[in-house]
Amino acid sequence: MVASLDQQQPLSILWLGRRVPLPLDSGDRVYSFRLIEATARTGAQVTSCALLPPSVAAGKLPEAIDWNPVEVEELGALRGLLSSLPLVSARSSPPRMVAALRALLRRKRFDAVVFDYYAPAWALEELRHAGHKGRIAYVAHNYEGRLARDIARDFRGNPLRQVLLNWNAGKIARLEKKLVEAADLVVCLTERDRDDFQAEIRRDVPYLILPPGYSGLRVASRQIAPSVPRRAVMLGSVRWIAKQMNVEAFLAAADEKFHRAGISIDIIGDTPDEFRNKWQSCLKAARFRGFVADVAHELAMARIGLMIEATGGGFKLKLQDYIYHRVPVAALSGSFEGLPPAVTDTFLVEPDMERLADRIIAEIDRVEDLDLRQNQAFEGARGLFDWDENARALVAALRGGQAAPQAAAPSGMQESAA
Repeated sequence: MVASLDQQQPLSILWLGRRVPLPLDSGDRVYSFRLIEATARTGAQVTSCALLPPSVAAGKLPEAIDWNPVEVEELGALRGLLSSLPLVSARSSPPRMVAALRALLRRKRFDAVVFDYYAPAWALEELRHAGHKGRIAYVAHNYEGRLARDIARDFRGNPLRQVLLNWNAGKIARLEKKLVEAADLVVCLTERDRDDFQAEIRRDVPYLILPPGYSGLRVASRQIAPSVPRRAVMLGSVRWIAKQMNVEAFLAAADEKFHRAGISIDIIGDTPDEFRNKWQSCLKAARFRGFVADVAHELAMARIGLMIEATGGGFKLKLQDYIYHRVPVAALSGSFEGLPPAVTDTFLVEPDMERLADRIIAEIDRVEDLDLRQNQAFEGARGLFDWDENARALVAALRGGQAAPQAAAPSGMQESAA
């Protein structure tokens, strides 16, 4: 690693992402936005460079960050598939984006460059050509190479699409390996990702584990009375192929059973019209709600929150929404990471979709037990997940020193993993 930086001077950071992480309608965008926002609150001079497609309504961006949005659409999927880069990396590097980064690197030198997600790893060559001498950090939202392999393995659909998924998985693994090998610091959300990176790619680099913070509502008290609807909710965008695979598997296992038991399922989050139309006409207990204005109300009107990530694990921000809104969690084993046993021991956990559906049916009317579970989970999570602590640890690691305590600043923007 390069030498430690001057502890007295503000750290100059270039933050590279796939796109400006707005709107806050998915877990990866919430993580990226909150971490970059908190990093700026440490006093670091943060410069962002990312796409801002004209089709995206960005909203107000915090003024403490020099955003440099590149207002251009991503490249089309076909051009992305033909590239030597993985699909999302190729699509997020149109010529105007590359030109904007080159111009920025000519204007300014940075102490550190943060690659937020693997997609902007195309910029490694641009840093080399620009003579970047500072640190490089990779913020790994998942171990993407492993995740891409899992998605391709578990996909049950068009055989040609599975071939393309396997092909793209190989490109993701190669680019992520290149990024980890170039990094002076790798940030992981979970210990499992860190352990796998160390075992499969590289041990001789510092790893920093930064699970998501939480800046949403914390419900002071709640009682799950018999008057609460016999309803399960599933938060989260369903645009990613892994999420669609998980939802399809759960609906196939649970929808008919829940209908016969008089239990409803609400899927709350951004859902592609094609996916919704494929399923909605044949569903009996479940419905796709899309975006909702008041997530807190929806959670207050549910007895159970669903966590059914058979494919695409890691830390899921929806768990924080469930826990801090005091909704008991029913989860597939292996679908959650990064939480202490004081929290996860309260979950209703089963090894497959069928048994999880049966367990929910058996437990949903045991309201006193559900109430105990939500209270214990809330207490187990008390004091965890602070964005400002995460940012201070990141800046300290980039400097090569230790984080110093600092009061957290309030944040006004509302967010939801839905």
